[in-house]
Amino acid sequence: MPRSVVVLSAVLIAFTTTSCTVAMDEPGPSTSASSTASLKSAALPGSLAPSGGALPAALDMKPSPSPPIPGAMGQVTLDASGVPENYTVVQDDTTEGIQLRFGISAQHLAKANKVSGVHTVGVNYFLHLEDVVALQVKPVDINSGTGPTVKNHEGAPIFYTTVDGDTFDSLGYQFRISTEALLRYNRFLPQGSTIPAGTKIALMPNELTIRGAQGPFTADSNDVPLSYTTAAGDIDSQVAARFNLEIVQLLHANRPLDNSTPAWFAYTDHPSGELQANQTISLSGEHPIQK
Repeated sequence: MPRSVVVLSAVLIAFTTTSCTVAMDEPGPSTSASSTASLKSAALPGSLAPSGGALPAALDMKPSPSPPIPGAMGQVTLDASGVPENYTVVQDDTTEGIQLRFGISAQHLAKANKVSGVHTVGVNYFLHLEDVVALQVKPVDINSGTGPTVKNHEGAPIFYTTVDGDTFDSLGYQFRISTEALLRYNRFLPQGSTIPAGTKIALMPNELTIRGAQGPFTADSNDVPLSYTTAAGDIDSQVAARFNLEIVQLLHANRPLDNSTPAWFAYTDHPSGELQANQTISLSGEHPIQK
């Protein structure tokens, strides 16, 4: 091969190698200068590390304290072991933020607070400003909750007979009902006391009349409500709540024969759900009243 060709080939190879090196060192359109700097630091051999043994910032992997998560910035109380026990709700809180901050699920949060759910679709039904939210489920006796339960005709529990080991907490977790509600529905129970075995506990207002559901009712031999007579000012949703029913179950138990309306009973104000007084309506889909 002629000497001139050899020299030209060497020049071309050197030029190509230099071009590739420059192209790799320059950040492309999709690579930021900072990320490129991190990559260069990571590629430094040990002899080129900064003096004093300090690692480049890109290699410093020590965790930094996490700031409060937006939506869960309220105060927390800890138990004797330092575990978060209660949280105080602040403005703009969300259940998702609380779950993320404390590493708990929606199901756990609902059980700890003795409610059926913590959904916040549309209007926030669970969180209220300055409420104290429980974060932990307290230990309960393994025998708790094993007593007999009476359900209404729609399958919802309405009475429970206690066994040894039952407490307000264990019943609250099982039936998703607060201690305050249990005491209100069972006024013979002194607050703060243990519950003797064999005690029949009401899990709904039942005989306790509530605003918007003031009328009398009938029941079968197991005390399961069968019918209700409306009083002035009654509201359909409150009647359903008094007897542990969904509003759709109340409507179904009083379905019209021609299926032309949601229910046969009469309203004085349909938008608010206020019912006309002195109507006897069914509380059981198994014993409907059809007109």
